[in-house]
Amino acid sequence: MRLPTRSCFSFSLILRLAILALAASVITGTSSAQTVYYQIDAGALVQNFDLSHVVADSTQWPPSYSQLKQPARVVTSDGAEVYILEPSKKNDDFTDYKIVGIKQAGVPVSGSLYRLQPHPTDAKTTVLAKYDFRIDDDEKSPATEADFSRAKGMYFQYLWSEEFAGAAMFRHLATQSLAKVNQAAVKKSSSWSRNFSRDVDRTIALMSGGRAVSENLQLDRQLPATTDDAAQWVDVSTIQGITVREMDWKELLAEQAPQLDPLARWIPHDQYVAFVPSFDALVKLAEQGQSLATPLVQAIEPQSRSVDTFGFYQQQLGLPINVLTKQVGQLLIGEVAITGSDPYFRTGTDIAVIMQTMQPELLSQSLQTQIAASASRHRDVTRQERTIAGIACVHWSNPTRTLSSIVAVVGDVVVVANSSPLVSRIVECENKKLKTLAELDEYRFFRSRYPRGNDESAFLMITDATIRKWCGPAWRIAASRRTRARSTIAEVTARHADSLVHQTIDAPVVVDDIDQLPFAGEIRVLPDAVVSSDYGTLRFQTPIAELNLTRVSRQEKKTYEDWRTRYERQWRRAFDPIGLQVKMREDAISFDLSVIPLIMGSEYRWWEGIVGKATLKPDVNDPHPEALASVQLALDTKGWLFAMARQFLTNNTNVRFDIFEWIDDSIEVYLDEDVEWMEMMAAKRPDDWRNSDEFHEMPMGIYVPSKNNVSLTAFMVALRGFLDRVSPNTFESESVEYNGLKYVTLTPHNTRTGRVEPSVYYVTTGDGLTFSFNKKVIQRAIDRSLARRDAKVDKPPAFAFPPQTQLKVTGYGARAILSNRQTHLRFTRENAWSNIAILNHLRGRYPDRDPMSVYEYLFGETLVDPTSGTYVWNPERQTYQSDHHGYPLEPIAGPVLGPNFGPDDVIQMQMSLLGDGVRAKADFQRNGAKR
Repeated sequence: MRLPTRSCFSFSLILRLAILALAASVITGTSSAQTVYYQIDAGALVQNFDLSHVVADSTQWPPSYSQLKQPARVVTSDGAEVYILEPSKKNDDFTDYKIVGIKQAGVPVSGSLYRLQPHPTDAKTTVLAKYDFRIDDDEKSPATEADFSRAKGMYFQYLWSEEFAGAAMFRHLATQSLAKVNQAAVKKSSSWSRNFSRDVDRTIALMSGGRAVSENLQLDRQLPATTDDAAQWVDVSTIQGITVREMDWKELLAEQAPQLDPLARWIPHDQYVAFVPSFDALVKLAEQGQSLATPLVQAIEPQSRSVDTFGFYQQQLGLPINVLTKQVGQLLIGEVAITGSDPYFRTGTDIAVIMQTMQPELLSQSLQTQIAASASRHRDVTRQERTIAGIACVHWSNPTRTLSSIVAVVGDVVVVANSSPLVSRIVECENKKLKTLAELDEYRFFRSRYPRGNDESAFLMITDATIRKWCGPAWRIAASRRTRARSTIAEVTARHADSLVHQTIDAPVVVDDIDQLPFAGEIRVLPDAVVSSDYGTLRFQTPIAELNLTRVSRQEKKTYEDWRTRYERQWRRAFDPIGLQVKMREDAISFDLSVIPLIMGSEYRWWEGIVGKATLKPDVNDPHPEALASVQLALDTKGWLFAMARQFLTNNTNVRFDIFEWIDDSIEVYLDEDVEWMEMMAAKRPDDWRNSDEFHEMPMGIYVPSKNNVSLTAFMVALRGFLDRVSPNTFESESVEYNGLKYVTLTPHNTRTGRVEPSVYYVTTGDGLTFSFNKKVIQRAIDRSLARRDAKVDKPPAFAFPPQTQLKVTGYGARAILSNRQTHLRFTRENAWSNIAILNHLRGRYPDRDPMSVYEYLFGETLVDPTSGTYVWNPERQTYQSDHHGYPLEPIAGPVLGPNFGPDDVIQMQMSLLGDGVRAKADFQRNGAKR
């Protein structure tokens, strides 16, 4: 792979560098310029702050700890390295702060320090201040190499601690620089990380996120993987795994046996599997599924780093979906199953594609032809004809396993896999030497719930045995070792980054200076990657199933047992296998998920008190498709929480009847479209929304359906009486008529502060009670109630299952809600900013290369703005910035959602905790809103 150069690398830049080099050569009288270190008292530099130093008003955000804590930046005209050396006790006056840099001897250098601070005449406003400096005489401001190394090391230690992109590179630079002054680089607590687990616990956790964890580990041998002391080793088979019993599924099976997937008999019982009904359905999932599923993923957790997982495994197997693949698939392939041992796709896992066909030999030859063509695009590929478990196979591979493809005919199916042990297990299923998915009662149960056909695009199954294996000692400890080994591979990559980027490695180099790093086997630096003999590369680590772990250290045993104890506390009766059905249409995708059983722990006690066994009814709420967002929640008015409220109100109102008897088992909260209100909110700073008068007019409604209007009337009388008792003379009440129905306006009495308090509006109609702060919301609710009474609206469709809660949100609604949530804005913004430091570093280090491409080449990840913005170079500030979110010292209140979630797109979710488990359904539809 050859890295592209940056397009902005122009002739003028070359000329400028040449002139600087010539000048330095003349001054020093040598062929290479000498360098010197310099320092400046930063405290004295920033002492006389006035309006002349203000370069930008940060109008998007008021002064706050979150903003003002952003570290200052210092840059120089020649782009050479310069850092701020902070004292042990940080302070706002920059007392004892030093600017320490490196420059060519005898050549003047100018620079600027940027920092955020309150405006000199208005402390309520934060501004960006700029302080310029210049070094003309090397003798007047000398510094030592130790000063420079300490400043550089502390800077990169901070970047590493913040868990930004490039953490592995920052960790290396911090360690390298601080070692020169006999200091150890120590990872500090991140100022915004949400993970406070100890490093070892994070490596062994079930879904630890191996890439991020490995980059942020402290580089030491926390869990020794090698020792000569036999007493320190434990046979992994002697360690107790998960003890939670299996669930008895027989009593849950339907009387009529479901239709099973024909490929189920080739799937090992302890592996995940995804069944796809046809090759065409697989192509559709590949080409459209990701773009349709992205808004759901993005709404849950914005990402700033991306791995093209699906594309990588297509390339690794040598079968990218193209015109030729489609032609072969349509002619020869029936149903398809995708299976593997674990879900660690981002870091490396085994995967097999099992294809049903009427002509297995012809399909095998066709696939081999395509893989052979793909092999020509990879380096150092070997082709072998071999036997696996008695089956003839053809195997293509290269040292980095960017190509690893095995083709085998197993009975009536053709298998393409990236791992020999996985092929062997599939052969054992064919020979009835290994238990298969088709034999499991839990699989039959889920296939009864999710029948084949019925427009199904895919069906995913994760069995009890699969989860039990993932939680077992061999898998968890192997995963921990692999994550720690990954940190070593990343460290060696950082050490040899220059050789890899400039591609100066002609032959493999064995690395022998890694004794103090976590064990990773023999490490070699190849021309295009760093490879571990045991654990693979950063782009593809050796699958856990291939590690064949047989013995572990006693420390590893104890760590696993501690983790297992905590984990088992969550599962008191049985594990929870997972079934997921996917359906796709042209512009829509839906996911129907079941997890059974789900154990109701203390964290669900509030759910039991509010929802209990109640379910939503499709025809009792106030559905209106034009709503931007809505949440419906079932209510169990006989639950313990309502019992407490009933007792309180009864004691304080002298009511002797069931005060909640009128509620028809649910409540709905919704946000209506109101263009005027939206425009007013868009004109305000995001941090002002909570205190704005316009917020009081938020077009939000709360609707509670009624099944007994007499009881509803009694409830309202009791409620008004209660308010008059506890807060008399607080509101003025007025009845207003609209379309023949009356609603009530409660207006607060004027206060001495003169602050406008919100009015409350409510209306009781024939089918329920509606509250709002917005008069127009009440009027629209009256219109809908009259339409329902006159049967002028269509009845809503029946639910796929009886849900207990339902959420609906449009793209327009999501933006209206999230754009006025400072917390979400800050989270999205910090994700976008987390890539800027490494981009700046790589630009300065490799000025003729594109830093985005360099990062992907070295670490196998793509840096992305979470809202699909672009990173652009700001020459004035000498930093990259997001065109959506700016950079830390000059933030922009950009979007909180990317363009994949359009204004008229709709996400709808339903969930239920009935039936001893959880069932959830999520739908995404393009242009599904009716506005």
